[in-house]
Amino acid sequence: MLDNGANNLPPAPELSEQAIELYLDELHSGYLAGDNFQLLAALRFCASQGLEMPRWAADAFQHATDKWYSLQSRTLDEALGIAWPPGEAAQAARKKRREQITVYNKVVEYLDTGYRMDLDLLNEVAARFSLSSDEVADYYYTVKRYFDPESVVAAIGKLLEEQENPGR
Repeated sequence: MLDNGANNLPPAPELSEQAIELYLDELHSGYLAGDNFQLLAALRFCASQGLEMPRWAADAFQHATDKWYSLQSRTLDEALGIAWPPGEAAQAARKKRREQITVYNKVVEYLDTGYRMDLDLLNEVAARFSLSSDEVADYYYTVKRYFDPESVVAAIGKLLEEQENPGR
């Protein structure tokens, strides 16, 4: 279960050097394409695995912290290019994130009791939170993608399979 305040997840299982390199390359590509959250994903992944961060991540992080230390950016999130919206929008984003985590935990609770991930499960959780099944699925997979180490492993496995079997 995820805590709505802090995330204390165990590290992902052991991964091969090839899998790690492939995953970090994928994050780097996303970062180069303008998704600055991919830098945080790389830093988080390396920290959870006890790995040295790749040069691109180290350079990007150093560049951002230099902007912050030199007061070119007011906050680290601004320096990293991942600033949350100010004021009421930030409150709404926090509320939504808490709701996403609560929904994720409820889905996991059902899965742990033998339910399958299907429309019946999504509808059951949706009814509890006055959401649509599509919203439940979106909330669940959003949280899973960012916080679940097994999700990272699955993504790496998919990348390895695509590399080994191009065109499939």
